[in-house]
Amino acid sequence: MLKVRLIYRNLISFLCFIVFTSCSLNYEVKKREAKNDQPEFLFQNVIFNRYENNRITVSVIAEKLEQYPSNVSYAKQVSFDFWNNSNERELSGSCRLLGMQSYNNIFTLYDNIQITDIKNESDIQASALRWNSEKKTLTSDKSKSVKVSKKSMEIEGTCFSADGDTNYFEFTSGVSGTIHLEEGN
Repeated sequence: MLKVRLIYRNLISFLCFIVFTSCSLNYEVKKREAKNDQPEFLFQNVIFNRYENNRITVSVIAEKLEQYPSNVSYAKQVSFDFWNNSNERELSGSCRLLGMQSYNNIFTLYDNIQITDIKNESDIQASALRWNSEKKTLTSDKSKSVKVSKKSMEIEGTCFSADGDTNYFEFTSGVSGTIHLEEGN
């Protein structure tokens, strides 16, 4: 009887050893695949300033910045300011999420977007906008509403586009608005 128990114990131990050591999962491949989805760099409480000719031109503050191997970056809880050649702040804004594609100069802003053009005394509010820094164009998705306020005028619509060089903007669909006139005009 003792021999039978000893044989069973050895057999069970051998079977457990075979089961636990013969698992052929290749974890290395999964690590390499997952690595492409992981940021190369992760920064918290970021302050980024760009200087040209010893003067600040851009300032960006973000709660979190993630940079990925594919030259795509994301920033969360972002505020930004731009200065002109006379060191005057021209533009300021904020958004909850900023996607940056450095390979094609596309910047996509999401959620609670607020942009103020200080020089032209205008504001833009939206939930999603796309900035092409090469073409200097700001556009919205066809279905996303954008609100532009300028002095005594408020316009809201879809299919928004704006030219950064000329400050010309247009809505090509679903436009409504209000113009406030002062007495005597």
